[in-house]
Amino acid sequence: MQDGETCWRYLGEGNRSVVLAHSRALSNVAERLRNMIDYTQQVMKSLIGPAYVHCGELAEMPTDLAKRISAQIHHFRPASRHGKTMDVWSGFATRLPNLTRLQPPEGLEPHADVLCIEIKPKCGFLPTPCRVRSMLKQRVCRYCMHQYLKVTNGKCKKVNRYCPLDLYSGDVQRMEFAIRGLLENPQNNLRVFKNGELIFGCRDERACPTDLPALAAHLRPFFASGPDEVNEGGENVIGMLVAFLVHALLHEPNEQGDDIWQDDALNSSGYFKSTTICTASQFGHNGSRNGCSLSQDSDRLPPSCVLARVRRAQCLDLLDIEGVHPLYLRLQQHILKQPPQSRFSLRLDQPYDGEFLQVLQDKSTFDDGSLQFAVRKIQQYLVSMTAKDVSIMIACAAHGNFREKTLTTTTCQTSSKFWPPATLSVLPSLPTSTAKLSLPRLRFSVSVLDLDPKPLEKVAHHWRQDRQILECYNAWHNKRLRSGVISNAGQHAEMV
Repeated sequence: MQDGETCWRYLGEGNRSVVLAHSRALSNVAERLRNMIDYTQQVMKSLIGPAYVHCGELAEMPTDLAKRISAQIHHFRPASRHGKTMDVWSGFATRLPNLTRLQPPEGLEPHADVLCIEIKPKCGFLPTPCRVRSMLKQRVCRYCMHQYLKVTNGKCKKVNRYCPLDLYSGDVQRMEFAIRGLLENPQNNLRVFKNGELIFGCRDERACPTDLPALAAHLRPFFASGPDEVNEGGENVIGMLVAFLVHALLHEPNEQGDDIWQDDALNSSGYFKSTTICTASQFGHNGSRNGCSLSQDSDRLPPSCVLARVRRAQCLDLLDIEGVHPLYLRLQQHILKQPPQSRFSLRLDQPYDGEFLQVLQDKSTFDDGSLQFAVRKIQQYLVSMTAKDVSIMIACAAHGNFREKTLTTTTCQTSSKFWPPATLSVLPSLPTSTAKLSLPRLRFSVSVLDLDPKPLEKVAHHWRQDRQILECYNAWHNKRLRSGVISNAGQHAEMV
């Protein structure tokens, strides 16, 4: 019997009809999808910005079509996801634009190749010391600690040298270093598509081979005008990709949604203020790299770039899971004593309206012991968890003819949604500090994906996982300290 058929049961029959019942109301699926669309529209679009967020719309999905699609995509799905079957009986789906393509697609030549880089940046800040008991959590980001648990559990083969705090720093060298870490060991945090087809990265991080020369061959039409400008192995082209990604991640659209860079964006005030150095990052051993010193004030993200917008939503996590979990237990005790419909009255899941947005603006952290305080902080935490798990989609296509550019060692500012900019930071991978290259002009777009709401029950999962991550990293860290391999600074080392 095929998946989905067991959802129906026999109730009876009359003279000309058979009566069947579905195990759940089909209308509930449409309601759930509309709820997800409302969440994206009202909450995430408000936090991250209309220039980056596509909300989608409800669409009917005939059962026969859903069955065919489910069978067609089965062998493309990661083996670890085969246990989660596609619901082919619901009759509905959410329709979104294909974000591996340029957005908006208007003006793109009909047969133009489109490159898309997907980055899952993860959490971009450390919790404040007053919110967590562990000294390690105050100095080492969750992503870097989680790497050791993933290696221990066999989910990946070795620790990634990517650190989210480097990417979110706004410092060009740190961002370049972070992106190169993803290219060397992408796991499930980086994938590259060409015309919608996956050409680099993997669907399952357990086995994720990297072939940078093969990737460079795909990149040449986008980042080099001929083979004479590409060194052996495509290192120049990879360097151009890294520089382009830094440029796109720092790019600021204007308030109307048009991609127009503000000239003084990197010098504006009001940036995020927090601990921006993860001591596990390999970028700055002893606090510096290539003569570039690091400080806790090195965060220079333009306030309207995609990374700054995503991190702003992440920062709704005011209490860390250590502070949220006791509130979750308080809320669960209340729910267990009340009828099921009381959950709706608490507005835990919906509606996502102006009142919900007002809750997100409440920055209080004093626990008065009330149920209302627990609900507000849990609501904020769940929104922050969505933002910590988003994907950033950077799509680009050639625009017009090739043009010559002079690359110099300056900042990564630009005045338009095109690349290369007038000046561009040159990476160490390039053969000289100043290189004159003929490059295609690229038009690009930046979008944010994976914006579904997190269910309340995820809080308990996050709490258990947080304990496991901390325990595993603590064991590794203490072992390395005893062996004298690392200092008390908690320096990162590769675990193979």
